Amino acid sequence: MAVPEIQQRRWTFATFGELLGSNEFEAAAALGLIGNTSHCEQCNRARVLHKRSNNSDGFVWNFVRPCRSSPSVRKGSFFEKSRLPLRKLLNLLFWWSMGMPQCQIMEEVQVSEHTIVDWMSFIREVCEKNLYDNPMLLGDIDDQTQIPKEVEIDESLFFRRKYNRGRVKNGIWVFAAVERGSNKCNLIEVEKRDSQTLIPIIRSWILPGTRILSDGWAAYDSLPPMYLHDKVIHQQYFVNPADSSIHTQTVEGFWYQIKKRLRRSATIDNLSHSHLMEELWRRRGKGHVFQRTLLCIREQYN
Repeated sequence: MAVPEIQQRRWTFATFGELLGSNEFEAAAALGLIGNTSHCEQCNRARVLHKRSNNSDGFVWNFVRPCRSSPSVRKGSFFEKSRLPLRKLLNLLFWWSMGMPQCQIMEEVQVSEHTIVDWMSFIREVCEKNLYDNPMLLGDIDDQTQIPKEVEIDESLFFRRKYNRGRVKNGIWVFAAVERGSNKCNLIEVEKRDSQTLIPIIRSWILPGTRILSDGWAAYDSLPPMYLHDKVIHQQYFVNPADSSIHTQTVEGFWYQIKKRLRRSATIDNLSHSHLMEELWRRRGKGHVFQRTLLCIREQYN
């Protein structure tokens, strides 16, 4: 499939199942997840696809005389090092994209807990690399209206949980910026919430001229004059009664959605940087997750 066809198709369980059909090899090749052709590296001649019943994929690339190499159809692909059937791998990828909890994917695809943990990690690595390859700047001044764009900033403590006898397990501080009216956002783990930590991050993320909205945290008082800055004091109100645009409800909703999803897949014991990057990746391209996942894999495993 060409990229526009993948992007424009409405992917549901029905359309995915129709594509998968009875031949998972053809489905994986159509999606661009495995090679549709193969050439011998020594003589540069095209190999011929050959059925092989004792192979889990049912096919190999047959050698071309005088060369005698018969590589797997998965060679060079995202699936190269896995022995799982392609059907299970494709289903696993689809259900992850649909946001199904890890435990349910394990039951649906019929794989072990160790396998599902590994593959969730592999997919998150693809998402994380895509984020690093496509850095995002927020804010600026609108070209048409010449009005500053608005970005909300905030920090939140993740997974601070109480246990028996009043013990408290420390969490992870995360700082985020969310642009209003778009899917643009950034987040990062921070050890401290002081101005020496947060201001350099803000300067690297948010373009000059932007209107920044925050709560009353003292570190934000050091924002440079290149930004317009309005803050809401939550001890007094959540929305400024004199100006209803001064609030941080967008970023608060951002935290709520991320924590709601992470409660189903991670705890403070297994929360990794990649879990947070997955949530950021999902948020940046709201919806169309399966299409974006396919295209990321195709870019990184060309």
